[in-house]
Amino acid sequence: MPHYQVTIPDPHTHLFHVTLTVKNSASVQSQLSLPSWIPGSYMVRDFCKNIVSIRFVNLAEQPINFEKIDKQTWLVHNNKQGYKAVYTFYAFDTSVRTAYLDQFRGFFNGTSSFIKVEEFAESEHQVEIIKPTACPDWQLATGLNRITGDTFDFGTFKAPNYLELIDYPFEMAAFTTETFYVKNIPHHIVISGKHDADMARIAQDLTPLCQHHLDYFSAPYPIEEYYFLINIVGDGFGGLEHLNSTALLCSRDSLPHKTDDKGIFSEKYQGFLSLCSHEYFHTWNVKRIKPAAFVTPDLANETYTKQLWFYEGITSYVDDFSLNATKLITAEQYLTTLAKALQRLFNNQGRFIQSAAESSFDAWTKFYKQDENATNAIVSYYTKGAFIALCLDLHIKANTNNQFCLQTIMQDYWHDFNQGKQGTTDLSIIDKVKVITGLNIESLFQDWVEGTNELPIDKYLSKFGVNLTLAPDTEKSVINTGLSFKKTTDKLIIQTVAADSIAQLAGLSANDEILALNHLKVVSPNDFNSQLKQNINQTIKLHVFRRDELFSVNLTLNAEQTNQVKLNIVEPTLATNWLVLP
Repeated sequence: MPHYQVTIPDPHTHLFHVTLTVKNSASVQSQLSLPSWIPGSYMVRDFCKNIVSIRFVNLAEQPINFEKIDKQTWLVHNNKQGYKAVYTFYAFDTSVRTAYLDQFRGFFNGTSSFIKVEEFAESEHQVEIIKPTACPDWQLATGLNRITGDTFDFGTFKAPNYLELIDYPFEMAAFTTETFYVKNIPHHIVISGKHDADMARIAQDLTPLCQHHLDYFSAPYPIEEYYFLINIVGDGFGGLEHLNSTALLCSRDSLPHKTDDKGIFSEKYQGFLSLCSHEYFHTWNVKRIKPAAFVTPDLANETYTKQLWFYEGITSYVDDFSLNATKLITAEQYLTTLAKALQRLFNNQGRFIQSAAESSFDAWTKFYKQDENATNAIVSYYTKGAFIALCLDLHIKANTNNQFCLQTIMQDYWHDFNQGKQGTTDLSIIDKVKVITGLNIESLFQDWVEGTNELPIDKYLSKFGVNLTLAPDTEKSVINTGLSFKKTTDKLIIQTVAADSIAQLAGLSANDEILALNHLKVVSPNDFNSQLKQNINQTIKLHVFRRDELFSVNLTLNAEQTNQVKLNIVEPTLATNWLVLP
């Protein structure tokens, strides 16, 4: 049984110290390795690069021979004897995907910290976390099963196998906590970082969301407790799902303050609740119900699936939808949020190039390693997947007289999991919908998931009393040049150029710096847009730097307007079959 002891001699060094002990081994040579990626984030991150030092000794602390056979794998010549791996790893990444350590906070995922012993991959693993003497006020939060200590104590923990071990992040700090209960299940809010958040209100608002998701799938429930591990920073946003917890990164101003009006939901706080909703829904959808390829993933290499549109798309649909379903926001507020997501989809010309299935499969490269041409070449399996989920939900409701819906389908997937059926196939949703509802969605699947045609979103929204319109966006320029700009203070630098736009046809490219329009200096998008409005249906001259070379281009402007998606309820009676109205 592998045993890991984690110590922090000096948090200022940003180094975690780990001693991995294997007391008994039947192997002459033992293979050990560190994962290359973390489940839920589909990019090879090479966590091995953060290993600063490593040595191997026998149980008498005498050095034993070993060799490194690739970037993340070691072969230890232990001759059927017990041994130890003694190593340090660097941790100074505030993201939810790796590890962080300083005098104020410690955090790590198992993929960054626990070297795998191949011989004992399916055996019980134990982890002992020693409280750093330099941080006497620190507590520890993790969903990993405890052997010693009370909630938030340092102590010893266990997991039934290596794959489960790495699915429980650890948060250490003088954090603040709030615990609430849903269906007698304790849910812990843990916030690290300086803040003045209204913890009671956050708990109050998360309670109906968690209740919604538990009811969405119904019993048996997959968790006995749950942790929202929140790291507060000045500016940040993100989350990563785990078996009974989520690691979240959010900005300080996204949380409500104790002095705030309890009846007001800021846009940023709504976004925070949506993020919590998203990651909590993943407790079922991808952590238990998952693609067949993810049941036993190859953590050393990319593990491919065409189904991320399903796992991230459906989750992205439900995360905001549930805010209205629980009456945390109104139907109008939900439709405003939905319109913004639809605007992002419509602004992405890549939706006509790449299908949702292809986007899923190519997540490792095209989605997670986007360049300046991404908007013209790819589509997000999150965004398009969410609207596929919306269309599927409304298609099922409309064609079964509201007898069935997407929730019915997801409940059956959950039933399958509890019957021991693990791993979904690319086409399983077609069979599932037909068996439960009698509807044949094979042609829809080919169009929506495997194809690149426009989704019939307006058609399905109209069936439920919602009108979709494209109207001029008065907050933006009336001229659609196809340009977007980087956020800079004193330079106008192009971020993206839309395919077939007048900007692309004129020869402008990403990273070009626009200096002047018609010989007048421009330093911001507002400057640029203001001068565009004065030159409708005219040809303008731009002076531009590409790298350190100056050139000029002519742009012939037309009156094409930048449109904005608007969603409005026009038939409330129909809308009540989908949304919660007053």
